[in-house]
Amino acid sequence: MIRNLIFPKAALQCVASRLLHVSAAMLVLAGPTQVAAADQPTIHPLPPITVAPPHTPTATPPTPTATVPVLSLVGVPGATGTPGGNDKAPLGGMALLQAQAAIDEKYAELGRVAGVLRQPVGDLASDARGFHVDYQHGAIYWSADTGAHAVLDPVRTKYDSLGGPGNPVLGSPTIDTGTTPDGVGTFNHFQGGSIYYIPKTDAHLISGLVRDKWAALGWERSPLGYPVIDDGYTPDKVGRFTHFQNGSIYVKEGSAAHLISGPVRDKWAALGWEQSPLGYPVMDDGYTPDGVGRFSHFENGSIYYSPNTDAHEISGDVRDKWAALGWEQSPLGYPATDDGFTPNGGGFTHFQNGSIYYSPSTGAHEVHGAIHARWADLGWELGWLGFPVSDETDWSAGPGGRISSFQKGQLGWTPQGGVQTLPEIEHHHEVIDTAAFNAISDGRADVDVRSDGTYCFSGQWHDSSSFFGEDMTVTSEVLTSAGGPAFVMQPDSGHTGPKDTHVWQNCGQDSRVSDNWPSIRGAEGNGRMKVYHDYTGEVEATWNKYKDDLEKIGVGVVLLFFGGSAKGSGQGGGNRSPSSQP
Repeated sequence: MIRNLIFPKAALQCVASRLLHVSAAMLVLAGPTQVAAADQPTIHPLPPITVAPPHTPTATPPTPTATVPVLSLVGVPGATGTPGGNDKAPLGGMALLQAQAAIDEKYAELGRVAGVLRQPVGDLASDARGFHVDYQHGAIYWSADTGAHAVLDPVRTKYDSLGGPGNPVLGSPTIDTGTTPDGVGTFNHFQGGSIYYIPKTDAHLISGLVRDKWAALGWERSPLGYPVIDDGYTPDKVGRFTHFQNGSIYVKEGSAAHLISGPVRDKWAALGWEQSPLGYPVMDDGYTPDGVGRFSHFENGSIYYSPNTDAHEISGDVRDKWAALGWEQSPLGYPATDDGFTPNGGGFTHFQNGSIYYSPSTGAHEVHGAIHARWADLGWELGWLGFPVSDETDWSAGPGGRISSFQKGQLGWTPQGGVQTLPEIEHHHEVIDTAAFNAISDGRADVDVRSDGTYCFSGQWHDSSSFFGEDMTVTSEVLTSAGGPAFVMQPDSGHTGPKDTHVWQNCGQDSRVSDNWPSIRGAEGNGRMKVYHDYTGEVEATWNKYKDDLEKIGVGVVLLFFGGSAKGSGQGGGNRSPSSQP
């Protein structure tokens, strides 16, 4: 049980006088003696903290007119305990006298009643680490480890509110309260930290690695200014932090402490501090190499700021790509948006002069300039072009030409011609030869489909007979890699007289082509497109009537041709009836 003991000054003086006389007599009778090492008290000082040289009070205290000898604790009966520890300080024998003598000396040094402390308001009292005396404007604390030091209000008020010498972090004061070099505030250093006070922010505790970082930056004369809160644990309990007038210091367990301030700090705060996806800072914030903006890197990304773009976070594959291009000194400039997600599973960030887009299948690629503007007009990654699959590169189409490739085509640019849309094209050619039926002797069908969704179905047939002429219906399917139709062309029907030729062309655009383009392009096994045509004796039959008739009479008169692509010729196939009209 710890109990504060109060010693009236008159009683202390009497005890001191008697002990001094007894000690002197013993020394005369016994002569010089050596105290055995085993009899000496064991001193266990608190682990030191590494900080920049502490502030030295600007005012030089007056030289005391009289000194009181400080008596040694060594060999004094009753001087037990662990000075500087958290257990009860020694109360017996010469320890008490040494504390009283040291406190009296400090009080005299500070001018006694005429000094800053004014009148005492209590007698010598014990505390968790030693002894102290309270005065009107502060207190003097003594411990065996630190000696006697004055702590003045309002720093003393803060110190007492934190538990005084019993605080396991702070411990005892190591200097007297002093004025900060800027002349605005007051402060005290303690065994495990410091308390700083100014009227605007009140008094606040700062300790550990956060204090060390602040000291390295220049204390209150650093860009951060004074602390505005006590340091403490972060909400995730794995770090510590302190906010200052102009920023913050954060440290994660096992890592170094880092400064973060200004718009970068504001952005990080808006994202959720250390509990944001970015995590803890891994460097102090600083100026960008171009001298225009500021930035800080974090565990999982970065925040970049410029006056023209504000502060934005960037992370993941998009950040890695931007870094590879040269950060803010790349052609893209500074980020103009935070990271975002596309509706179809990708990610992106817009910059001053372009964008970086990412998808798992394409990786991260930049798009900028006039090509970027055209891609935006076409619907970004949701347009027919899809995600970029390359960065912008040189294009041989003309001097100074540039080109970017996308999932379903390309966009090229030249100084002379501007931006050109270059969709991928699949072409199919089919020969129509039904001479075996003694009717039409030749014909052809051509199908072109493009990744932008445009298509053109064209061809002709010729009746070489000398009789009454014939009717013909021709259509085409565009197939997917699964073998099913992605799109069925509008059929063409017509009549040819003897020795006559029929020509047709059906062009348009359908989103089913562009939407299914990767699958259409990947349809290798059965061909990308099918063209089939029908020959009957019916005249001017509509498509539905013709379809119904075929279902009635069977498919013996229907010829089916399986198509190839521009990469190879088509090959013949079996008979089937045409598909339904779209």
